[in-house]
Amino acid sequence: MQSGGGIGGYDRSIMRAVMIAAMFLAAALPLFAEDAPLLAEDAYKNIQVLRGLHASELQNTMFFMKGALGVNCNHCHVNFREFEKDDNPKKAVARRMIQMVRSLNESQFGGQPVISCNTCHRGQPRPAAPLAFAPIRESRPVAKPADAPPPASLPTVDELFERYENATGGRAAHARIKTRLLTGVQLSTEGATRPFRLLQQLPDRFVRTLTVDSDWYEVFDGSKAWSRDNHGAHELKSTRLAQLKRDNTLFDPAPLRAQYTDLKVIGVEGSDFVVEGILAAFRNQRLYFDRDSGLLVRITSTAKTAFGPLPEEIRLEDYREIDGIKLPMLVSFLKRDGAGPRIPENDPDYKPHRPRKRNKRVSKNSYDAGS
Repeated sequence: MQSGGGIGGYDRSIMRAVMIAAMFLAAALPLFAEDAPLLAEDAYKNIQVLRGLHASELQNTMFFMKGALGVNCNHCHVNFREFEKDDNPKKAVARRMIQMVRSLNESQFGGQPVISCNTCHRGQPRPAAPLAFAPIRESRPVAKPADAPPPASLPTVDELFERYENATGGRAAHARIKTRLLTGVQLSTEGATRPFRLLQQLPDRFVRTLTVDSDWYEVFDGSKAWSRDNHGAHELKSTRLAQLKRDNTLFDPAPLRAQYTDLKVIGVEGSDFVVEGILAAFRNQRLYFDRDSGLLVRITSTAKTAFGPLPEEIRLEDYREIDGIKLPMLVSFLKRDGAGPRIPENDPDYKPHRPRKRNKRVSKNSYDAGS
């Protein structure tokens, strides 16, 4: 990671790189109506039964089906590059199942995603049979619950973000950083490793590069964003733009807070304080701050898909100090896709994540001002 405050024209060189990338992508964009959402069939090849779906929802819809069946992409696709090919017969089966599910929801539930792949599959490629029924229990009167005790004191949103800022170096240290270059490796759930690079002109301009078979770009110039990958160049809007801006501010407390509205502290989960807020169209995103260190350790939310909400999680781990700022060396973007990461045998530097024990239920506990 490199950072700087304008020494030797470093700011100007990064700004020039951002603007050149923005102009390059904008010139390559297809012409669409200003407010028309990009549809899956316009962005990807050989879309048949998911026509009309927003392109930004297609990948999460694929993740939803992976999780519902407990499989990987190659269960239906021939490989991880040519997703448009129909050589795998299971892809035809998947299309028929999608049509069945959508027809049921349309005819019986007014188009709402009540029925999904997970209704029957429950993480298995073939639905389990016979069904397991709940045991018969004797009916007993339910006692009226006692009035809940008044909520114990909790830190405010201001206090939690101030602790996060101080824990990562303080306001003055963050203000000193004007440019930042982060490089690393992306590890996918399929076991692939890909070089990653993030070039930032703080607070909000950046170029993200991911090298797959070629360089894939995501660029934000302060007002608009574009991407370029193996499917071509597209302008990023709505929910994807909001996600991109949030991800770019994960290491900077004040800009991160500015991405959210209606923030409130809702309680304690395990060893973390929990803050809930709204990010654009994503309601009820939750940010978890460690009670002892004050650091942001994860963010949870749900993504919209053709079959209902898909749980998502960001984990920030292994904080280390660089140029006076503490940054997480491991950032995990997780989806409930049913496929755990397969670590390449030739990657000696990878250390598997061992999650801390956490309570599933969010409860309100007292706030120890000295912690």
